[in-house]
Amino acid sequence: AEIGSLEVGTRADLLLVVGARLAQVETQDWTLPLPKTLVHVDVDPTVIGRHYPATVGVVGDARRALEQITAALTGSAAHPAPSPAAEIAQWQAARFARARLQGDPGFGFMTAVRAVLARDAIVANDAALANGWTSEHLPSYTPRSVLFPSGFAALGFALPAALGAKIAFPERQVVAVCGDGGFLFTAQELATAV
Repeated sequence: AEIGSLEVGTRADLLLVVGARLAQVETQDWTLPLPKTLVHVDVDPTVIGRHYPATVGVVGDARRALEQITAALTGSAAHPAPSPAAEIAQWQAARFARARLQGDPGFGFMTAVRAVLARDAIVANDAALANGWTSEHLPSYTPRSVLFPSGFAALGFALPAALGAKIAFPERQVVAVCGDGGFLFTAQELATAV
């Protein structure tokens, strides 16, 4: 939804997709308009061009591929596009204002959660309504701080993922966001936590 709201398809000449599947959820049921030129980088060759045709497909490790692309572009005559950071911040502020005015219950809840979390807190999500709230209304400030069961979107992911994150980063706050159904799928993991 976020990509579509920024009108990538109508405002970009080329889209570089790295390690993304361009699947149903992030492309709004494959209706997201993309630029004619699409460069798709993924370690899995079956992902490249699966949902959107790739002009250029690059099979390989994302870091190495980006290093090679950067090296090839260094010194080229291409002019870098202005940073979209200000536009994204403006769009996000407008989205939050709309949610507040429309009385979205997730907005108030996630605003309260964000207020008590450290900036580097890790949030593990289940694939449920609460995850929609976190993706829409819970800002993330550090890389790799939002865990989501991408792909299979399995209920029951949040609690065990949060336990693993806490073991890996005991000094950071870790939160599992799940509903009663998702929690009950893996509630026995509380014994693991104890």
